[in-house]
Amino acid sequence: MATGHRPSGRVYGASDASTGAAGDEGGDTEGLTAAGGRYSGPVCPQPANTPNTNTSTTCKLKVFVINILKLYDAYMTNTPFLDRAERLLQAVEANCDRINDTTDADIDAERTGGMVTLTFANRSQIVINLQPPLHEIWLAAQCGGFHYQFKDAQWQDTRGRGEFFASLSDCASQQSGCALTFADDICSSI
Repeated sequence: MATGHRPSGRVYGASDASTGAAGDEGGDTEGLTAAGGRYSGPVCPQPANTPNTNTSTTCKLKVFVINILKLYDAYMTNTPFLDRAERLLQAVEANCDRINDTTDADIDAERTGGMVTLTFANRSQIVINLQPPLHEIWLAAQCGGFHYQFKDAQWQDTRGRGEFFASLSDCASQQSGCALTFADDICSSI
């Protein structure tokens, strides 16, 4: 007798484990095996003890899609922050150029990615860098470290110690020994 598939959905030509009969025409598919495997449907006999790889693949695909959606959401959430932060860093660099042109202060502004390092003539430094996961900008100077978040249309210190450009002006004035003013509105001329 040839092994094959009948429209009834039963695999025949294999041994029926419950009755020991080969190619039994009657009964249900319970215990029916094909080539030593388990009954898995009209077309796809699979060996016994083999995990269903379709479920595993489906789960992996779902996890992959969820991770992609999370990355997209993080990107879309970070975009306004990154735009504002980029404008701030550009304003700092433009202020340094203006200060160097109009005063005796010598400020070297070096940009590396999301960080600007201001180096003064006395070799002291102020470091301004972005913290995208926190949506903050950090300023490190001799007078201390400050964290800023964008609130009410300006970068405000998270501990209520003022606005970014006012703090930068104070710290830069202390470190350079000259009265220096950094302002956000210089960006509009860029």
